Amino acid sequence: MSQANNQSTPASTTPSLLHGHAQYIKGTIEVAVGSLTSSPSLQQSGQADKASAVVELRAADAATQGQRLDNMEHRNKDWLGREGKAEEILGSTVSCAGLQKRGLEKETAAHK
Repeated sequence: MSQANNQSTPASTTPSLLHGHAQYIKGTIEVAVGSLTSSPSLQQSGQADKASAVVELRAADAATQGQRLDNMEHRNKDWLGREGKAEEILGSTVSCAGLQKRGLEKETAAHK
C-alpha cells in the first residue's frame, strides 16, 4: 500500500503552527537548493512540502481562532493595535498571508 498523500496533515496529529512553519521553511530551502543545483525533483519535493505546510498552517489557524479572538478581548487595546500593525507590516514584507491576517485581527480587536 502506498504512503498517505503528502498534501494533508495526518488524521492522528494535531495541526501545529510551529510544525507548519518549520515544514514551509524546509520546503523553501529545498526549492532554493534544487534551483541552484538544477534538480527538478528537489524543487518538486520542496513545493510539495510548502503546499503541505500551508494546509497544516490553515488548519492550525482555524483550530485556534476562537481562543485567539477571546484572548484579544482581555488585552491592552493600545498595545494590541501596535502589535497588530507590526504583524501586518511584517506579514506583508515576507509575503505571509497568515501573519497579515493575524495583524488585521489584532488591529480590529484594538478598535472595538
